[in-house]
Amino acid sequence: MILTLCYHSKGFIYGHHLLPAVKIHHFRLPTQFPVGMVNVYLIGDPLTLIDTGPKTQDARNVLEESLRSAGYELGDIQRVVLTHSHVDHFGLASEIRAESSTDIYAPKSDKPTIQEFRELMEKSEPSILKKVLRFGFPEKVAKKISQYHKFIMSSAEEVDVDFELDEGSSLRFNDGELRVVATPAHTNGSISLYEKGNRLFAGDSVLEDYSGEGVFSVTEPTPGAMMQLEGLQTLAKLDTKIIYPGHGEPITKERKRIISGRIEGINGMLEQIPGMLVEWTTPVDLSLRIFGDLKLMFVPYAINEVMTCCSHLLARGQIMMKEEKALMFKAVG
Repeated sequence: MILTLCYHSKGFIYGHHLLPAVKIHHFRLPTQFPVGMVNVYLIGDPLTLIDTGPKTQDARNVLEESLRSAGYELGDIQRVVLTHSHVDHFGLASEIRAESSTDIYAPKSDKPTIQEFRELMEKSEPSILKKVLRFGFPEKVAKKISQYHKFIMSSAEEVDVDFELDEGSSLRFNDGELRVVATPAHTNGSISLYEKGNRLFAGDSVLEDYSGEGVFSVTEPTPGAMMQLEGLQTLAKLDTKIIYPGHGEPITKERKRIISGRIEGINGMLEQIPGMLVEWTTPVDLSLRIFGDLKLMFVPYAINEVMTCCSHLLARGQIMMKEEKALMFKAVG
């Protein structure tokens, strides 16, 4: 493998020659979210951009500069493929379309969120504070978290989806194809893109420093811990040489360990939580016991982990739930 690397003022641009006629450009774009930089990938031919970065001027500037460094302009992009419906991954899609005749490909189950983003966010805004308070936050903290809603709303624009992607779909290139693997959990429709025996573009389904579970959604319920486990188990069986994640560095030698570690982590939480629920406990208190006192910006991630696992434990009949001023959980028996 030949690796070309050039430094960019706000990130790095990577180009991997993996096949004789195929060059993958890896661009890192800035985001305003706790996860930091987001990865987008450019492949040809046809010229395809996997994910877009958020709708911010900084992200657009870096994307345009990165494209120029690779010999392209926004208008050259023929296909935009979205791995899921979070704003750091689809936010710039509408602006890219305005500059080109690109087709937008997106997961079937995430299509409504992408196409009706503004409407869904505006509808949920009046109730967001109430939803956050249900987890057991003090009102002052809940108000700060609910303000995040406006922040998210400003980071994307809805865009029409031309082609739906689901398990069994494939993206054809002149030198091969990428098969769509359904990996829901991060969002209901999250997908990964797999080239047999070689590459996996995993979106946020496999991350080295973060779990694959997304921030709790105000517009849709997430599928739950077991759906996430099934997706990770599917990815663990794939024969891959390199994983290109939505955040962080490409994963090579540690790819199996990272996936198996995440599977073990989910199973560990499912085993651990019932023993922590001797008394009625709010999601916030349970999160503090598991993760400790986190910085505010990371709290939604922790709460979502807890809620995802608790939803499965409820379905298995291992815990029970009641709601007074807030949601509360307790082990059965």
